[in-house]
Amino acid sequence: MKETKRDTVEELFRLARAAETEVRIFYRGLRGLFAHDPAAADFWNRMYEDETAHCRELLLIHSALPSAVRRSPADPVIVEKARRNLKLPIRQDFRSIRNLDDAYTIAHDLENSEVMTVFTFIREKYIPLVRRRLFTLSVLEDHLGRIMDFSRRFGDATERRMIRARRR
Repeated sequence: MKETKRDTVEELFRLARAAETEVRIFYRGLRGLFAHDPAAADFWNRMYEDETAHCRELLLIHSALPSAVRRSPADPVIVEKARRNLKLPIRQDFRSIRNLDDAYTIAHDLENSEVMTVFTFIREKYIPLVRRRLFTLSVLEDHLGRIMDFSRRFGDATERRMIRARRR
């Protein structure tokens, strides 16, 4: 993996925001697919709002960095992961969703993918420790906690398959 002139911290943040935006669009779509089920629609809406917060947080972190840091080389492995994130077939996966379990499986995979790896790297590398603790509690733990709590709220895979996606 060859580092390019574009592999700056600036580029890393651009890629990370683009990936978070794609995930945000995905959750907005799930909210629509399950609008007929208020609990499921509310769940996907909260995930959408979390992604909106992630995008906002990335902008705040980025804007707080000195310009010299923004122009500096970024970790090429993380930049490559960020580029791969933009190639994830999120919108293609959306078309394959037939029920709530399909939606959950894709969301779970997304939340455990390189999207989160890049986001976590940025958090660790570019946020001061005091602010990082608050960020971790408010953004990541609440967000990941929602996914982890999904089965308790919506049942096992068999029960989730009974909640069908509805396309308009």
